[in-house]
Amino acid sequence: MLVSSAAILILFVTLSLITGVLLFNALSQKVTAQLKDKVSVGVYFLTNAPENDILQLRSRLLTLSQVKDVEYVSRAEALKRFRDAHQSDATIGDALNQLGGQNPLPASLTIKANDTDQYAAIVDFVKKSQYTNIIDDIDFSRRQAAIANLGKISHNIAQVGLFAILMMGIISFLVSFNTLRLAIYNDRQKIAVMRLVGASKNFVRGPFVVQGILYAILGAFATLLFWAISLGFLDASIERYFTGLGPIGLAMYYSQHWLWFLAIQLASGIFIGVTSSVLAVRRHMNV
Repeated sequence: MLVSSAAILILFVTLSLITGVLLFNALSQKVTAQLKDKVSVGVYFLTNAPENDILQLRSRLLTLSQVKDVEYVSRAEALKRFRDAHQSDATIGDALNQLGGQNPLPASLTIKANDTDQYAAIVDFVKKSQYTNIIDDIDFSRRQAAIANLGKISHNIAQVGLFAILMMGIISFLVSFNTLRLAIYNDRQKIAVMRLVGASKNFVRGPFVVQGILYAILGAFATLLFWAISLGFLDASIERYFTGLGPIGLAMYYSQHWLWFLAIQLASGIFIGVTSSVLAVRRHMNV
């Protein structure tokens, strides 16, 4: 009983670690997606640029496959946002009042791409368009390094996540194998007797394979419940850590994909349990 409990506990720990790596990978992707969503390129126009021309450029940008969204900010809206952002700064308020009602801010287009590596092509399209004579500035050059770094970070996170999953799988298998081998070692004499009386290898192996499957099922359901409870407590802390990125919702992500996680946990646990049992029993088959 004690050895069986230890085997289930090791499988539980193993599957919890694998699930933790999968959740970390999902968290990394969510954070990266939130960061990418905050990246944009601004096109600023001359103060005398016709609004109709700006809207025509916006319409053409929206036809590009690389473009996710284009927000038009008029001069009046830009001034309103500027006042709202600096309403507590009396100096800026006085400076605006001294302009006698004139608006010094330009209209702009805020462009969001589907992926960070597509901004260069979008900016190139804008620079080659017929509207360059009304454009005052494009802030892509100032943001280019940050956008490129974000793309590299996203790629590196994906690679690290895959490597971590593979390494955790190998380590987990080795640890579980040794634990199950120890559990089967206690029954080595029973295996020897069964072989001496003529039992076939499959007949001897069968109960241990079933035992490995049962350990895996118990470990998988324990893991599913453990992470469901843990994320309920951890979710708020995770979102506080990533303040400013908006809701992460890792607990909701887990609850929405619980069937997928359970399938991974069961498949991993059964693979480890069955493979370990077969290999461990084989050591005691020859009598």
